[in-house]
Amino acid sequence: MKNIRIIANNTFLELLRNRLLYMLLIFTVFLLAMMVALGQLSYTEQLRLTLGLGLGAIHMCLVGLTILVGGSIVYREIDRLTILTLLARSITRTEFLIGKFFGFLSLMCLFIAGFFVLYCGNLFLMGFQFDILDLLFVFIGFFLEIMLLLSVTIFFSTFCASFLAVVFSFCFFIIGHWVGNLSFLVEFSGVEGYKAFARIMRVVFPNLENFNWRTYPLEHNLDLTYMLGNSISGLMWTIFFLFSATVIFRNRDFA
Repeated sequence: MKNIRIIANNTFLELLRNRLLYMLLIFTVFLLAMMVALGQLSYTEQLRLTLGLGLGAIHMCLVGLTILVGGSIVYREIDRLTILTLLARSITRTEFLIGKFFGFLSLMCLFIAGFFVLYCGNLFLMGFQFDILDLLFVFIGFFLEIMLLLSVTIFFSTFCASFLAVVFSFCFFIIGHWVGNLSFLVEFSGVEGYKAFARIMRVVFPNLENFNWRTYPLEHNLDLTYMLGNSISGLMWTIFFLFSATVIFRNRDFA
């Protein structure tokens, strides 16, 4: 645990100096301001548009940060051969990966908390009436999806170059949000091959739409049982991808 904590702290501090991170944050704050401003163009559904556009901007920012920055945190150590120095200091490869994961996840928790406070402040200043608990669960959904995506990104980065890890992770994100619609569409098809394909996709890819709780602040229909089930599912998928990453990483030759 000590080695994991050391790697996590070093990763957290190293990422705070990443220029790409701040470029994406500045762009997201600008995009968030634009989305909130566009929401004011509608006099009849201002809250719906402001919530939809603003939360969508935050979601895409968090996904972009996770995939673009997370895709290089492991490969950079391999490319620079600094990982050989780390592994020579009685740090196992599993501890290295887990430390990287928790270091990045800690930073993303900080960003999610910051976005939550910023967004609540914007809604309050604009005079909107909203339930802060509903909004909190939206950001918990963001956290669960980011946690899973980070484990997937680290999984790909254990055997791919940084660019390929980013591409594969982005494709995983797209498919994860599409697999639920696929299952719905094949119900109208009479071809058994399509139905078998849909069943395989549901097993291979987690349904990321299960963490999309952005309608709760408008509909006030929180289902804690549903959310708890999806939270456990997200945690299990995260453990699976981290375990797979450690298995691959332990057998990789860096020479």
